[in-house]
This record gives sequence, structure tokens and C-alpha cells, in this order.
Amino acid sequence: MFLSPTEAVKTYDVSKPTLYADMKEGKLSYDLDNRDRRRINVAELERIYEKRKKDNVGKEALESVKSQKSTTSSDLSVAEVTIKHLQEMRDTQKEHYESEIETLKDALKRAQEGQNKALLLLEDKRSGGGNWEKSIKALETRISNSEKSHKELIEAKEKSEQELARYKRALRNERSKSWLDKLLGRNPKRRPAQKAS
Repeated sequence: MFLSPTEAVKTYDVSKPTLYADMKEGKLSYDLDNRDRRRINVAELERIYEKRKKDNVGKEALESVKSQKSTTSSDLSVAEVTIKHLQEMRDTQKEHYESEIETLKDALKRAQEGQNKALLLLEDKRSGGGNWEKSIKALETRISNSEKSHKELIEAKEKSEQELARYKRALRNERSKSWLDKLLGRNPKRRPAQKAS
């Protein structure tokens, strides 16, 4: 008959570290099953260790219950973490859906305002009032004013570009002066370019 190391520790008066140390040192022989798990012959165990007394079995059962209790408490802590994570995900989704609802409300409000404006325009046309003619004239006036201001902006841009170019030329001339000309405040005479011979 063969026992696993765990069963051997429960049945015989030996601790798990001692059992494994004895197997490693060769004091206790063992075989490997088809899953490469250690299996110890009962005769080998009885040769080296004494059987546990009944009192120790009760302690073993108590330890087993305690380990199950700790496993249950660890399962509870895992469940609590999972629940907390799920609650966070639910809150995130809730915020997302609330923002989508707000966006849709805004879009609906804008669509209704556009529809109301279109209805007002249709009512003005049906009543035959001259408001639309006044509106068109006002738009024409605004367009001509914007064209004038656009032309003025283009002219101002051209003037500023010309002025910038003039400043750049003055800066280039100033940089080309010798230090003596700069000191005396003279303008250098332009020398003709020499021909390469």
C-alpha cells in the first residue's frame, strides 16, 4: 500500500519538512506515479516513523477545519474585490450613459429650435409679409460691408508687408557696415563687385 506525502504526514508522527528532507537524503524511499507524484510505501514509513495517536488526529481535523475557514475567508475577500470591481464598472457605465443622455438631449433641443425657426419662416412667407425682402436687403448690405472690410484688410496686409521688407533691408544694410562705420555713424559707399579673373 502506498501513501502520498500529505497522507503520510497525517498518519505518521512526522512533519512535512522532515519527511521531504528524509526523502531527499535517501533515508526514505519513494516511487513516482504516472503523474510524477511521490508515493511512499507504508512499510517504509513504519520502518522510520511511529503512527500518530488518536489525540493528534483530532488536532489534524481541527487544523483542517481552520484551513478550510481561512480558504473560505480568502474566497470571501476575492468575492469582495470582484464585487468592488463590478461596482466600479457599473458606476463608469452609468456616467457614460448619463453623458450620452445629456448629449442626445442637447441634440434634440437644437433640432427642435431649428424646426421652430423653419416654421416661423414658412409662416412669414404664407402671411405675405415683406419681412423676407428686408432680410435679403440686410444680408446684401452685410455682404457688401464684409467685402469692403476684406479689401481694407488686404490693403493693410500689403502695406505691412512692404514696411517689413523695408525694415529688413535697413537691418541688412546696418549689419553690412563695418564696425568703424557703425562707430562713426557713416553710411558705407557701395563698392562695385570685383570681377573674378
